[in-house]
Amino acid sequence: MRELERLSVYDYNQQGDGPKAKVALFRKLALGSEEFFVVSRISDAGLDYTNRTNYIAHHLILDSFEIATVPSPAEILANWNGWKTKWEEGPRYLDDSEEVDLSPFKSPALIPANGWLAATNDPGNAAILVSPNMKKPVLLEVHPGQEESLLKLFAESSALHKLSLDAWEYSFTTFLQENDDAKIFSWIGARGQPAAERMKQGGTPNYLDLRDFAQSKVADPVDDDLAHVARKGPKAKASGAKSPKTRAKAPKAFSDREMVQFQQAASSYTASAAPTGSTVSSREESSSGKKRKKRPWLMQLAVISTAFCLLVGLVVGLVYNLGDFLNKNGDEPDPSNPPIVSPISDVTSDSSEGQPVVEGATLMMGKPGLVVLREKHKYMNWIKLDAGSSEPVTINLTEQQQDDYGDFLEDLALNEQLKVTVVRNQAGRLAIEGLSEAPALEAMGELFEENISGENAVILDGGIATFNIASKGELTYELPSDRPDLREQIESLVVALNENPSIGVPLKLRLKEGRIVGIDSITIPQVGTDPVPSLRPEPAGESTVVVLNTPNSARILPEQRIVEINLDGVRRLPYTFRAEEEKRIRDLVAYLTAGGKDLRLDAKVDGDRITALDFTIPATPVPVVLVGPDPSSPLVRVPESAYVLWLPGKTLPGKPVRWQLDLPISGSIRYEQPEFSSIFDALMRAFVDAKQARVWQTDFHGPHSFYNLADAADAFEGFAVEVEPDRVDPDSQARFSLKTVGTGRSLYSLEFTVKRGVSVEIDFSADMAKNAADRGFVLRVPKGPDNCVDLYFLSNKHFAPELGFPPLARGEQLQLSGSTLKFRPTWPYGQNFHVLTKGKDGSHSLGVAPASGAGGTPRSDVFFSPSVPSTTAFVMGYVPGFPKAIVMPKQGPQPVSEIMMNIEYFASLDGSFRSGIAQYDAEMKRLSATLPNPQLYDNLRIFGRNAAKLTDYNIGSSYGEYLLGLTTKFAQQTLGLDDPQTITFRKKLIGLSDSKSFHANAQVLGQFWQTAASELKEEAERYMDGFGYNAERADRDVEVAFRLVNFFMHVERTFGMKDTNLALQLQQVRDSFDSPDPDKGLLGKLQKEILRMGEQPKGKEVGLKFMKLNKSYLEHASQSPPADNLVWQEYSKALKLMSDAASVARFGQERAKLSKYDQWLKRMNAKFIELKAARDVAFRAGGSRIQQARERLVGEKWALALFKVNQQAAGKPATWDRVSDLVTFR
Repeated sequence: MRELERLSVYDYNQQGDGPKAKVALFRKLALGSEEFFVVSRISDAGLDYTNRTNYIAHHLILDSFEIATVPSPAEILANWNGWKTKWEEGPRYLDDSEEVDLSPFKSPALIPANGWLAATNDPGNAAILVSPNMKKPVLLEVHPGQEESLLKLFAESSALHKLSLDAWEYSFTTFLQENDDAKIFSWIGARGQPAAERMKQGGTPNYLDLRDFAQSKVADPVDDDLAHVARKGPKAKASGAKSPKTRAKAPKAFSDREMVQFQQAASSYTASAAPTGSTVSSREESSSGKKRKKRPWLMQLAVISTAFCLLVGLVVGLVYNLGDFLNKNGDEPDPSNPPIVSPISDVTSDSSEGQPVVEGATLMMGKPGLVVLREKHKYMNWIKLDAGSSEPVTINLTEQQQDDYGDFLEDLALNEQLKVTVVRNQAGRLAIEGLSEAPALEAMGELFEENISGENAVILDGGIATFNIASKGELTYELPSDRPDLREQIESLVVALNENPSIGVPLKLRLKEGRIVGIDSITIPQVGTDPVPSLRPEPAGESTVVVLNTPNSARILPEQRIVEINLDGVRRLPYTFRAEEEKRIRDLVAYLTAGGKDLRLDAKVDGDRITALDFTIPATPVPVVLVGPDPSSPLVRVPESAYVLWLPGKTLPGKPVRWQLDLPISGSIRYEQPEFSSIFDALMRAFVDAKQARVWQTDFHGPHSFYNLADAADAFEGFAVEVEPDRVDPDSQARFSLKTVGTGRSLYSLEFTVKRGVSVEIDFSADMAKNAADRGFVLRVPKGPDNCVDLYFLSNKHFAPELGFPPLARGEQLQLSGSTLKFRPTWPYGQNFHVLTKGKDGSHSLGVAPASGAGGTPRSDVFFSPSVPSTTAFVMGYVPGFPKAIVMPKQGPQPVSEIMMNIEYFASLDGSFRSGIAQYDAEMKRLSATLPNPQLYDNLRIFGRNAAKLTDYNIGSSYGEYLLGLTTKFAQQTLGLDDPQTITFRKKLIGLSDSKSFHANAQVLGQFWQTAASELKEEAERYMDGFGYNAERADRDVEVAFRLVNFFMHVERTFGMKDTNLALQLQQVRDSFDSPDPDKGLLGKLQKEILRMGEQPKGKEVGLKFMKLNKSYLEHASQSPPADNLVWQEYSKALKLMSDAASVARFGQERAKLSKYDQWLKRMNAKFIELKAARDVAFRAGGSRIQQARERLVGEKWALALFKVNQQAAGKPATWDRVSDLVTFR
């Protein structure tokens, strides 16, 4: 059943244009040692009561005996009139009266194949599908809405078999879905859906285009005899060259017992031996004795065929084993990639182009096709590709291919597609001839972008996601079963929106005809996980535009995060900026102080204050200073500033962590920093008339290079600068190239493309530039006659721990003042030292922090954060434990960090925990006062499912009637009561009280369950005292007894309210069933009877069954005792709630909130206990001497480090991720 549920999928996202597909398919399922044959129809079933998409999957399951007496699968799918198109009943089992007889549903006159004649102008094409040498699967493409026409074609092809059983060897589908495994099908229908398009792009060997048959491609031979029969009919004689004949293939080998059953089943049916595809005659025609004799002949043939196959397999196996033995001492070939060996050593093997790369593969030799990357060697020595065969194909890569494709394959994730061409090399092994990205499939539907927010904006119900979009209303989308990643995204989206209703989540959907057919992307902002986060309100006030032109138009108040803006020459209004805005505000003031003009501000003004600011700072104009004559050495120039241009890197697999450069394939890196682009543009344009001037380059030799390049005096290499202004915008855009001088032929190195005030793009594609970048290097660029600017080109690789650069003496560079640690460098650049990373400016920053541990590992006792972490950060484990110090960097013109020791943050954290716990506790009490206990509510609602595997309670109906009907149904099914007995049992229960209200009275409810138990136990024990009680009867009674025991265990768990007599009454009721005392309990009495059976084989079997079920019951009972909150008041609240459907809908939302609060409160309490323990330990260790502890910490190793700045997102503060330590101080 579970396997059928997995296969019962209808993929709305695959439908494309035209009417929705009606999927008809046949597949074989192997379960254990048995094989089953499943014929299925899956189709759209309209909208359900919630206006969501709905579909139905109807399956017929046949075993190996039944397929011998019914038509072919295609005929059943086309002709049987019992296929369901909708289902309006509840879940139920089918009874014997609904048994299906498929024998009358045979198609008449399938041969000649007139369907193939109409579709392809040649009935002989029916043989394509069943020719013995035809590689599978065969892909057949039709227009949308014509999938049903394939069934007639499949039926006609099936009719070409001499034995009807052979038709059940060809599985098929009229419409391939995304979750289908194409390799299990022999025939596949297509209508342009993405799953089928990927097969076509992957190089399917046999493709039939029934829209235009001239476009078809059949690579394998068609059986001429079968084609002749398809054209002329079953009695036609074969003509022409002989081709391999279709051989009967038995579905499976049969045991003696199965043979008897098969013959008994076949004795009342007949089948024609003519190759017309006829498999069944009607039951009225089955009385002929002559025809009846043909079935034993069929079975003998099946057995003989099976024996013959086994004999051939044995002989082949012996031959191969002998070959292995003879080859044992030689070089054994790779079994996954065997070479083609010519019979004559001097002759090259014949070309295999057009043949599958391995048996069963859809990828053809020498032809490009799509495959899936399944595995790759960590150094790209080999890759394993899924080419459609049963096992992935392993292909070795040459050293050149490792260089050419290494980066692409390393970036390619496992299970992603790529396009390859595979050939055989001179050694006869598989080799890659070409490799590239898989072509993107054309996206279905129109792109629709929208931001959604709100607690119920997205609802996930099973496999259906419902989006409530303001402009479109409610849209549903069925999640593809093979996209667990998308499901995880949707689940994360639901959590994010429920926990932070105010955030806006950008969606990119694909819509067609008002429904979702695909999801391109979901971008979930980084948010906190506190169930009740503090939300940042929308800035109040009116929007206004201000243009600033004077140095005093903006000023920052001392020691405050407040900037005053001169709005109109009269009013100066304050704006309180956040910590993450500080750098931008300071840049704004610096721009105006330097004489900048026309700075536009978009502001919101609310009374006497500014509530919001947005602006873009133009690049500061930089004058071009002509380069003077070069001094005798680049070291004579005085460096006035330095820029580290950070190069991207990546880690190599394995431990310890090793880095390598990760330059883009294009070779260019773009740095978008307006100020630097203007400075660099001015520096390089100064070379226009300076013919003898040089830019000097030397290797980077570790952190001490920042302080002194004298060690590299002899290693400096001079480069001339070529300046090429842009033709369109020569004043602000130009290309600058570095080339060698003093040699016969100049070699080019770096190339810079500069847009002044915007960006600098550096091209490393030249070998000289690439090699220099790999080593790490410094460019000294002259400025004026005496000065220079140093550019460092570095990455993680150049600061790796294994390089062994020693820590530098700190001297007076780290200065602690109170809790503030400042970095005052002694290198020549002073504070004019900057780090630029690719992309937008402001994504990284320098900071001072405790040095990393051995091998670059972070310290666990010091936490680095741009602000004091919230209680949420501690509860969620973002902050590991309670570190002895929190180091908080400050963005600004110089690296500065605040150091907060544990005793300092313990005090504020203690108050935050207390207030948070009180807040959630109060909210839980408010919700609990009106809501029933969720566990008790669930037990009542799904009591039938838990206790008896029957239906759940229908919200709004009478609960008393539900209990009465469910208990009666359970008694009837468990004890096999007939109708009069069932009516009598029900009357005994009804006679107690009003059937609609008895459940609301504790005394009457207890009587109800006591009466039900008494009647059920009496009936179950009826035959146990008789002289003829035997093992067969006991076998049945064991199952009955444990159904009863489990039923009343759930009765006690659901209705045993502890503040009423029901707790004791229902415990006694259960004891009357599960007590081991034969005079008291049903199980005890049954066990006694089983023990009397002694050593009888059946008795032993029943005894083992009893022990197994009893063990399972005891384990279940011990793991689910009655809940502590099972009291009458909670029971009454749950009953009242279930009587109103609207209240139940509200309860669903409130209980989720209650559960979330409960879990969060438990986590907060647990972490609060840890906090108090950590605080006590700190005080006992002398933690009250805070400044001394801070000075000891600063006296340890510290580092100037590069950090990636993650800006504040909704509900979550900014974070800094450590990239690399540039300088470590001892």
